[in-house]
Parts: sequence; C-alpha cells; structure tokens
Amino acid sequence: MFKKQIIFLLFSLLPLSSFAKEERSIFTVERINDGAGLVVEDHMVIKLAGLIIPKKYEEQAIKYLEEECLGNEIDLAYGRIDMSRFGEVVAYVNAEDGELIQGKLLKKGYAAAYPDIGSKFSDRLFKAESVAIKAGLGMWSEGEKQIVTPEQAQVGIRDHLNNFTVVEGRVLSVTDTKKRVYINFGEDWRTDFTAAVRKPDLKDFKNIDLTSLKGKNVRLRGWVESRNGPMIRMISSEQIKIVEEDN
Repeated sequence: MFKKQIIFLLFSLLPLSSFAKEERSIFTVERINDGAGLVVEDHMVIKLAGLIIPKKYEEQAIKYLEEECLGNEIDLAYGRIDMSRFGEVVAYVNAEDGELIQGKLLKKGYAAAYPDIGSKFSDRLFKAESVAIKAGLGMWSEGEKQIVTPEQAQVGIRDHLNNFTVVEGRVLSVTDTKKRVYINFGEDWRTDFTAAVRKPDLKDFKNIDLTSLKGKNVRLRGWVESRNGPMIRMISSEQIKIVEEDN
C-alpha cells in the first residue's frame, strides 16, 4: 500500500506529458495488461473509461482487445478523469475503424456500461450494451442472470452485497426526505430494494426528474449495500435508465 501511495504521489507531481495537452491523441498499442488496460509507448497504460469488466470476463476481454488493438493505432478522447490514482490515463478510445473500443466490448457482452458523470459518450455506451443484452451475449446470457429484479436483489442480498449489480424493475414510489431522495421498488422500505440519492448529488441528475419515475420500468446499476434491505447509492443520472426508452 505504501509503495502504491509513493507511485501515486510521483505521478501527481509530474506534469501531464504531451498526450494530455491535446483533447485527442494517437498511440500504438504494444500490449494488453492483466486489468484489460492498453499499454502504449513509454509504458503508458490507458484504462478504458465508462466500463465495468467483471472478473469472470476479464480474460475474454483481454483476448478480444489483443485481436482488435495489438499493434494498431488508437485515438484517445478523454472523459472527465484524465489520470487514475495509479497513474493510468483514463480515456474513451476509438479503434482504427472509428468505433469506440468500449462499444465493441459492450456489444460482445464482456463489460457493463458505467459512464463517468456527464459523459458525452453515455448514449453510445448504453446503445452498445443494449445490443448484447437483447442478444443474450456474454455476461447478459440467460445463465448469468446479470440483470436481477428488485425481489431477487432482496432475497439474494448476500450474493449481491458489495458487488456491481444491474437491477431492473418498476418504481413503486419516490420519497423526497431532508437528506435524500429514495426510489422505492417495494412497499416496505425497511426490507425491500431501494435506490438512494443524496441531496448534494442531485446536481448530477439535471437531465432526469426523479419524482417522475413512479410507475416506470427502470434499469439501474451500482454497488449493492445493506441499508434497511438492499440499496444502491446513486451519484449520477448515468446509473439509471428508463427501459421503455431503450426499446
């Protein structure tokens, strides 16, 4: 841990090199690391923004990236985060054919979309993910059960606790309290699945009226925690999607 902290401090003291001075930069991929990161010139590691790659599909994602990117040029388009805490460049990446590499992985079902707050690529990521969901590919195949209902999240809370989970169901009610807005999927908030948004985070929900979600079928994503039953803490509108708008 101490060694990682030193590395992080060193990176934070160094100015971003020429690749960060321009909004977009072109590099050649030399190898793919164990975390499905793209290693380019000067040992720079590019972490793919806007994705969650489950451990189970990491090997398949790496193999696909090797076939798609190894030895080829990539074109970087930065998200809101330029550097990770370990000195990786965090970016949205275009392949040689101009398609987002993130989109390619999502269409294969090797990853789930998790865009950064306010990302201009959100719609493209979710559309690509929908291709795999509708086709039942990869992590969205029938046996994987990656999309769970609120009831399944409640009954199987031990399986989902502290894990990235996609939950789809109809919103029963939306409750606005002093500190949080709660999106309820059951009648008993003490035990049923709930999503919660802290009032300071509402600024990142400008494009969606949470109170209008009542009665709508939504798909939301995040890490499940135990707080009067299973709950996902929402920090941006990128975590929630009205399913009817996908069809």
